[in-house]
Amino acid sequence: MPKRIPTISHIASLVLDLRTGLGAAKLSPSVKKITLFTTSRRGGVTAKKFWRQHLPRIAYNNPHVEFEVKVKDELNVRPRLYVSFEDANKKPLKIDCSHLKTPDGVCRRLLHEADGVPALLIGEDALADVVGSRQNKPRWEYYST
Repeated sequence: MPKRIPTISHIASLVLDLRTGLGAAKLSPSVKKITLFTTSRRGGVTAKKFWRQHLPRIAYNNPHVEFEVKVKDELNVRPRLYVSFEDANKKPLKIDCSHLKTPDGVCRRLLHEADGVPALLIGEDALADVVGSRQNKPRWEYYST
């Protein structure tokens, strides 16, 4: 049996989800690469949830950044996030995900350390396209980190 073809409204909701939310931010142009280390065994749940919930938004809004996820099959791997910069003067960042309790905390820490600026989420035209009318007042929403 063939797979169901996604509807336009479903695709629009997926794109809107990528453009809104906590991870929808532009990182500093000097950020070159983000690497996430986690384990496939128990532990590292916060890093895995960050990988599933926030990393797609960050990748969508930052096409200039290279993303890499390394999953080790060992128990003693501590979940960490490494951020590499193009500037030789700036040291690479190392964020220990095991001390942060939620994936939102990991995302906020990454955005703070990598000089993340909230992306423009919803403007008048985009809101009219999603809602289908211009009844609502024009508004601009930003996600506060």
